[in-house]
Amino acid sequence: MKNKSPYKNNLRRFKSVKVRNSKKFTDQRKSHWIDTFINRGSAIAQIGTLALACFGYFYTVIPVFQNQKLQEDNARLQIDIEKKESVLAELQFKKDDLSSKFDRQKSTLNQLALELKSSISNLKDAQIRKVDAMSQASLVKSQLNDELDNLDSARWKIVFSDLSLLLAFAELRAYQKLSAAMYEEKNGSQFIKNAKNALIDPASILKEVIEASAKNNKYIPLEYHKKIEEHLNENKEKLACPAPDFDVLATNYEAELLQVESIVKKEAEDEIERQRAVAKNEGKLLIVDKDDLSRVMKSIRLGKEFDIRNKYRKEIYNYRDTCSAIIRSYTEKLRSNFNFKD
Repeated sequence: MKNKSPYKNNLRRFKSVKVRNSKKFTDQRKSHWIDTFINRGSAIAQIGTLALACFGYFYTVIPVFQNQKLQEDNARLQIDIEKKESVLAELQFKKDDLSSKFDRQKSTLNQLALELKSSISNLKDAQIRKVDAMSQASLVKSQLNDELDNLDSARWKIVFSDLSLLLAFAELRAYQKLSAAMYEEKNGSQFIKNAKNALIDPASILKEVIEASAKNNKYIPLEYHKKIEEHLNENKEKLACPAPDFDVLATNYEAELLQVESIVKKEAEDEIERQRAVAKNEGKLLIVDKDDLSRVMKSIRLGKEFDIRNKYRKEIYNYRDTCSAIIRSYTEKLRSNFNFKD
């Protein structure tokens, strides 16, 4: 071995290296092909898996999901159908009930129509009877109003007749009282003062007469006398008499009496002289003493006093007549106010 040449050794080493490199290259190629095959197989497997997944999704998952959805929709539809059938049954029941009620109402309506027809006929008859009754009622009312008017007129006639009678007696009593006061035998102007308390007051006399008439006529309602009394109270101020001043009258009367004393003696002497002249013309002689003069003076005094007294009495009577006229005027106004005529 030690005798071999270096060339052979190098060749042997070269061949050995070449063989090793060739094996290494072959191993590398073999390893590269396997890797390529594995990579391609892996890619193909992934594609196949994806295809299988897509196939499974489209032909397994989606149909299952759609089937489940169809079942849910079917269940909901079934529930809706049951509800609608229940509602339909209820509506059908209501329809039957309404139909039954409609038939009953129709029957009732027909009966009411017959009753209405009968009622209309009866109403026409009733209206005819009503017209007749109203006509009779109007006639009776008219007659009743006439009777009431006649009754009212008769009552007013009784009231005013009674008032007139009572008023006449009241005025007569007042006149007697006044006359008694003025003809009372007292000296001076006392009769004038007495007349002041005896004069009539129209309002007081009328009120007294109305109250007396209300008590006497028990069959006349009090409202008649109340109406007259209310009218009297409303017109009370218009019934006042313009009374004279009796104190002034008494003073004037006393003054005129004093004037009489101053002229009585002269008029008595004039009267005696007149009678003496008449006697002388007749060829007679008239003898007059002091007693004759006194008698003539007394006669003249009494005459003048009587005239003066009558003058003042007449003035007072005129006042009384004015008050009586006011009363008569008021009674006429009463009759006119209540539309009463004899």
